[in-house]
Amino acid sequence: MKFQSVTPPKGRSKPPVNKITTAQEAISRFVHEGTYVGMTVSAAPASLIWEMVRQRDRIKYIDLVITSQIGMSSALIGAGLVRRLEMGYNWGGIEGEDKVFRRAVEKGIPKPI
Repeated sequence: MKFQSVTPPKGRSKPPVNKITTAQEAISRFVHEGTYVGMTVSAAPASLIWEMVRQRDRIKYIDLVITSQIGMSSALIGAGLVRRLEMGYNWGGIEGEDKVFRRAVEKGIPKPI
């Protein structure tokens, strides 16, 4: 998708700014050790999640908030990035039980509140 500048309406509005960035730049800039990250089942950005996994040596850990257990959160848990997890409910759904999530819970990773 090509960025096309938009003519701002008359008045005191700010001129438009190009905010398009790569996943690597976005995670480097906005996600740091202890960042509070939230995602929903329908809005789990896979490219950003995998980029967090790639940068796990720099990030160390995050606090994750999800509506329900989703496959992409297992990538963060399995990479050892999740320090604390807040979740609305856990349902295996059509895919069935998530083995990474179950193993983490049984070992106390992330630690219970």
